Amino acid sequence: MPSLREFNERLASMASMRRVTSTMKLVAGSHLHRVQSDLSRPEQFTRDLAALMPILQQPRFAQHRLLQPPPEKGAASCS
Repeated sequence: MPSLREFNERLASMASMRRVTSTMKLVAGSHLHRVQSDLSRPEQFTRDLAALMPILQQPRFAQHRLLQPPPEKGAASCS
């Protein structure tokens, strides 16, 4: 049969493990929250880009240099 001293040591050890486990849960929760917020950022970018596309498809932007296909590699360049 364990003595009172062994019993108290065991309780202290269990309390210490409980604190470590609790801290690990907090850290894991923090990491999960950060990853979830990182995953939602591209969705917002996609929504903003989808809202911008109809504007860029208007005729007044048809000849804009950023909306033209890239030049051919062998095309005449500035010499």
